[in-house]
Amino acid sequence: VLGAAIWEVDPSPVFQERLNHAASLYKAGKIKKIILTGGVGEKEQFAEAEIGEKYLINNGISPTDIFKETKSRTT
Repeated sequence: VLGAAIWEVDPSPVFQERLNHAASLYKAGKIKKIILTGGVGEKEQFAEAEIGEKYLINNGISPTDIFKETKSRTT
């Protein structure tokens, strides 16, 4: 899942829809793992991938099936 803007500690609507799509594929058994990308933006405290991981876990995705890349600067 490509990162997108975050709003403090929540994914932006665009990022949220990307995460929802990945979650629906996972829950349907079409994918077994989710890879999140996105580092810390200039004015942000958290990496996009970290916010995405929190969102997915809160929506029933197993933490062991989420991988994140937090070093990138642009997608």
